[in-house]
Amino acid sequence: MFLRPLFVLVLALVSLTDASAGSVTLLGQPIEIVIPPGYCEIGTHPADVEMVKFVREGIGTTNRVLALFAACGELEEFRTGKRKVIDNYGWILVQTSKGELRAYK
Repeated sequence: MFLRPLFVLVLALVSLTDASAGSVTLLGQPIEIVIPPGYCEIGTHPADVEMVKFVREGIGTTNRVLALFAACGELEEFRTGKRKVIDNYGWILVQTSKGELRAYK
């Protein structure tokens, strides 16, 4: 029902071994976010902030970013300036209606 595609993705990622996890709250419900093995979450590093800004501008208000992640080695090279582009990355998004999350009944 509510955010069914997201739950399918999260459940698929939970089944991976050695994955890192965190949680977010959507409409008052905690949701476990699992990052695949070998990938690191894109966070608060100055280089990461620019990447997150770029992604958010690209997706507009039709989706909300729950997690961004990249191959750990590539992310470290990106942060140190040895790499200008990350090739292996992913994100977990939730679709919104006009920028707002809604529960469907």
